[in-house]
Amino acid sequence: MNSCYELRREFDGNSNIVMLSIDIFNKISRNDVLLKVLSCPDFKLIGISKSYYYYVLKKLEEFNLIRDNKINFKLLASYSYDYKNNSIKIEPKFILVGKKLLCVVNLKNGKYIDPGLLEELEIKDGRNINLREKVTNIISEFLSEYLKRGVIYVS
Repeated sequence: MNSCYELRREFDGNSNIVMLSIDIFNKISRNDVLLKVLSCPDFKLIGISKSYYYYVLKKLEEFNLIRDNKINFKLLASYSYDYKNNSIKIEPKFILVGKKLLCVVNLKNGKYIDPGLLEELEIKDGRNINLREKVTNIISEFLSEYLKRGVIYVS
C-alpha cells in the first residue's frame, strides 16, 4: 500500500536517512495516527487528544524520526538482518519526505502508486507502465547517494 500525507511539520534540512528494522517500520507505516503525528505538529488538526499526541510524539522521537519538533529524515528505510549470512538487507519499504507530502512507499506489493508520490518525485507521465521501475530507480539512487556519504542512523 502506498499513501501520502500532507506535510505540515517542519523538516530538518540537515537530515538524510534513518533506518529502522522492518518490524518497527511496519508498525509505523501501518498506523495512520503515527503517520499523521509524524507529518503534522498540531493534535487539533489530527483530531486526537493532546495527551495521546504527546505520547505518540515521544515514541517517534525515541526512533529518531523527530528531533526538536522537526522531521529528522529525508528517507526512512526499512531493513532486515540475515543471520545466516550476517548481513543487512534493505527492504523495499520506505517513507519519503517530499516538499509537500510525506509518502509511504511499498515497492514489494501492489501496483498502485500514489499520484502524490509521482508529483514529489517529479515523474511526469502518469500513464507510463514502468512507473514502479521509475520510482524504484529514484529511491535507489537517493539511498545509494546517502550511503556513499555514510550519513545513516540505525535504530
